[in-house]
Amino acid sequence: MKGLEFIRRHTQNSLEDVGKVVGVSKQAVLNWEKGRRKISSEYQKQLSDFFKIPVEYIGMEVSDLDKKKILEYYNLSHQPLVYDFKDYNMMVSEMMDLSNRIENDFHELFLDNNFAPDFKGMRKYIDYVSEMLDKAKRGEYDV
Repeated sequence: MKGLEFIRRHTQNSLEDVGKVVGVSKQAVLNWEKGRRKISSEYQKQLSDFFKIPVEYIGMEVSDLDKKKILEYYNLSHQPLVYDFKDYNMMVSEMMDLSNRIENDFHELFLDNNFAPDFKGMRKYIDYVSEMLDKAKRGEYDV
């Protein structure tokens, strides 16, 4: 089995779907998968970019080890940024902690040392960020 066929089947794309990606017929894709036609380097690159796997796997006969590597590449490139609500809450909490540390650092630097530049803009920004984080934590606003 060619790498192209393996990853196409794994991602549940049809021959026609893959053909549309690179601008060829489903028969051309089938011929590539069955080894009746060689995949040009241009098409291999487009397919590699589409499936997010190294180009060398597209046209080669793949072993079981190759299949595992293909799936590792594919899965790594399709990881969600936030896995679940627990991680989301932790991210919001960390952002709030960072916001508080920034506010405290500014306080210490400017106010405690009798150095008072125009602080209204920074204060307004910190208040805005804090408000958005509070809303996100309550589920009222998407970060």
